[in-house]
Amino acid sequence: MKIASFEKQHALLDQSAGGVEGKALDLLAEVNTIKAKPRPENADLTPLAAEFNQTSQNRKIWSGRWKKLVSMMEQDPLADTACGWSHKAMQESLKAMNQATVKNAQAALLTQNKPAAVENLEEMAPELERMSALSENLSKNQHARDVLEAGRSLEEVGERFAGQVG
Repeated sequence: MKIASFEKQHALLDQSAGGVEGKALDLLAEVNTIKAKPRPENADLTPLAAEFNQTSQNRKIWSGRWKKLVSMMEQDPLADTACGWSHKAMQESLKAMNQATVKNAQAALLTQNKPAAVENLEEMAPELERMSALSENLSKNQHARDVLEAGRSLEEVGERFAGQVG
């Protein structure tokens, strides 16, 4: 009974990981969209600042989901520990990016400092892309391990059944 409960919890973890990865891609798309908008030399950056603030709200939601995912991994006895540690390290990277690069980008946009705004947005995009891709790869590896474990379990059941029948 308890094993079935762990398996259900593990399935929820897999769903949560997919949601986090999808949100990461959405956030990356938002940052890239803001970064790609044409900005004439003396253009007012206030509209971009407002748009970036909305992106920051989405980033906070994503950060919360990421934190929940790491917590679920820590509590899941079926989760791969190395995968959990990697996600925890990415959570720390995200936290550092939020405390430095994101705040610097917001300040640059609000103060109309175009070079600093562009520089900070340029720093954010590859980091988000890296985290998203790494998380996706870790989730695929975890899923492959889950499939192997399910195969082993089925093999054991088959062997027990064959021993009882034979």
